[in-house]
Amino acid sequence: MSEYSILIIDDEMTDRYILRRLLGETGIAGSISEAENGREGIEYLSNYEENRKQLGEDFPPRLIFLDINMPVSNGFDFLDKFADLAKVLDFSNSTVLMYSTSQREDEVARALSYDSVKCFIIKIPDSAEKLKAQILEAMAS
Repeated sequence: MSEYSILIIDDEMTDRYILRRLLGETGIAGSISEAENGREGIEYLSNYEENRKQLGEDFPPRLIFLDINMPVSNGFDFLDKFADLAKVLDFSNSTVLMYSTSQREDEVARALSYDSVKCFIIKIPDSAEKLKAQILEAMAS
């Protein structure tokens, strides 16, 4: 089983910690980076050449877990900027997985309307096995 580099974008430290632990239990987590909001996530990804030098094959992240509701810059702001960024930098191997407490149908539909978003995961999954299954299904699509 491959290990994947991961970026978690979520304003809640506790949620990032829990997700980090669950990802560790899945056996698919390689290096994990974090950002507290969409703006920090875009800044991290925009620093492409420097991160590529420092992280090598671990950059760009293969999986991006993205919360919707965050201060400063929310998940949809991130997705809009990420789409623009992907026009000039290579993020073709990056898969965005929405990771939110929101179960609003309009937010789920909006998130899934972005080409980069492959699935919508409700926080916190029941188990590492369920999370792993959702990740692998998203990556296969």
